[in-house]
Amino acid sequence: MQHDGRSGAVGETGPAVLVGAGLSALLAVSGLWQVTERSAPRVLLLIPVCLLFTTAALTLREAAHQRHRERTWELISQMRPLALDGLGLSAALEDLARHTGDAGELDIRVQVPLLPRLPADAEAMIYRIVPEALTNAARHPGAHKVEVELHVDGADLDIVIQDEGPARPAGSRPAMD
Repeated sequence: MQHDGRSGAVGETGPAVLVGAGLSALLAVSGLWQVTERSAPRVLLLIPVCLLFTTAALTLREAAHQRHRERTWELISQMRPLALDGLGLSAALEDLARHTGDAGELDIRVQVPLLPRLPADAEAMIYRIVPEALTNAARHPGAHKVEVELHVDGADLDIVIQDEGPARPAGSRPAMD
């Protein structure tokens, strides 16, 4: 079983299973003592009690880690590139393309209409998509020219990024690097 960071799983078993196992052990030990009519050796009671305390500690630790992961993702999603605030999306993309083209052998053309302010998360997402696409284009053998276009149609925004690298045959999958 893999732990995806979102469930309450601790290792192979979840906290609820461990709590249930601890309670079952405690009930079994006390039931055994009642059936045998002997006085309960207190040392044996420590085993299920320790299991319960350990489970509680693991559960609290996992909850703290989960809160930390959620807060980290929240902070990451709130991070906004400074260029967007200073330049706006259109100019920020042009600046990004200019710096990316200067760093490599790509001639990058950006055709972005003057856009109204979009929701902050949409602008940030677009600003993160474009450099990834430019990096992919730079990996294509024979690609020297890349065009980045944004098209606005009512409430729809399309991002088109094309390079002149060799096209793959229809239905083929890209090679993994």
